[in-house]
Amino acid sequence: MVFEWVPDAGEGASVRTWQAIDRHPEPMNAPGGEVLESLRGKRLFVSHATPILLDESMDGSAVVISAIRPNPLRWIENDWRGDGVRIERMPTDERFEDAVPVAVAVERFGLDGLQRLMVVGAGGWALSALVNEAGSLGGDRLVLANPGNRELAISGVAWLAGLDELVATGSSGREVARFSGVTDAVRTGWGLGLFVMLALGPLLLGTIVWSARRATT
Repeated sequence: MVFEWVPDAGEGASVRTWQAIDRHPEPMNAPGGEVLESLRGKRLFVSHATPILLDESMDGSAVVISAIRPNPLRWIENDWRGDGVRIERMPTDERFEDAVPVAVAVERFGLDGLQRLMVVGAGGWALSALVNEAGSLGGDRLVLANPGNRELAISGVAWLAGLDELVATGSSGREVARFSGVTDAVRTGWGLGLFVMLALGPLLLGTIVWSARRATT
């Protein structure tokens, strides 16, 4: 299972057994692509994520719907008993360099016609405690904490039933629209730009005003 080492404010650390996935693969014209489109920008919460291995001989009939991205503090733990309570230091040999699939859609044509399968390598992702967990936006407005869990359940059932026209039409959409295609480099650039603007902007404006007043006196 995918574990993550989480340092605390002191010198200690703890093991995290869950992952919150906010970024999913780009939608494509392939089996399960409709479900993948419905998850765009929606947080998917998975606990005790079990990696899914894809058979390369399936000729592209399997599509990764959601995956856990590599991180220097994440690794694949073979002995997950006790949820990592006895782990005193982070293993260095079990890190993964490629994204680990945790939700996969498969489609093929068999003797009985079109066959579809969806596999989620995480226990309890569809429990109501996670699907319906919500927070307040003020007043009577609520926002789902894990909208991807509900969307995956609703759209997944519709896709498995062959009702593609009902996929991505659920009511668990985003409360706030998000920008798509924003890379880590772009976010870093905007963060530095805003920091410089907020730090130097008032100083520059004050200098201009001071210079203008001095010029008029």
